[in-house]
Amino acid sequence: MNIIEHLWQELWEALVEEWGNIEMDFVRKLYESMPRRVEALLEAKGSHTKY
Repeated sequence: MNIIEHLWQELWEALVEEWGNIEMDFVRKLYESMPRRVEALLEAKGSHTKY
């Protein structure tokens, strides 16, 4: 009898719906930015980066 269980279910459904709305072009750009991100991380020696 968890009163928050229904809210978790609604949150999950909203997340699944929004996940489906993410444009593949956006995902592709993030993927293509990985070499720059890794380079920035290495230069920062694991510290903060602009990403």
